[in-house]
Amino acid sequence: MIVAPPPRNLERHEDICIPMYMLEWSLQNLSSTHVLVQCFHYLRTNSQNGRLDSFIDTKEDVLEPDRQVQILAKRLVEMDKAFSATLHARKTRYIFEALAHLAARILIQACNYLENIDQVTVQRMCRNALSLQQTLSKGLREFVHVCTN
Repeated sequence: MIVAPPPRNLERHEDICIPMYMLEWSLQNLSSTHVLVQCFHYLRTNSQNGRLDSFIDTKEDVLEPDRQVQILAKRLVEMDKAFSATLHARKTRYIFEALAHLAARILIQACNYLENIDQVTVQRMCRNALSLQQTLSKGLREFVHVCTN
């Protein structure tokens, strides 16, 4: 004969589960916000701090993305590894989903700070966008593979 647990035990279980769910949800949103802030930090130009000179406007090597974009790509890979080791693949994917659109928007708005746009600058902007796209698409392909298997 199966005996139902007393209502008090069930209420205690719910009292424990709801705060844990809220904590998990809060940490997931905090992680997502952290990734977005990193994107703003590395991609947003600020002519007052002199970062404009080190972003897009330089003509050092057209074949390589800017230093700030390379650092952001490295940070994204590091965060991806950390989140993948601790979170479910779907939750990690949620954290990185909106990042591509945000990065594209920031890179496009960076054009407002440029004095002149020539062929080299356009090539540099394309390299920056492609570098971030490759970093993000590689991670998302791995997420899709994990989620579907």
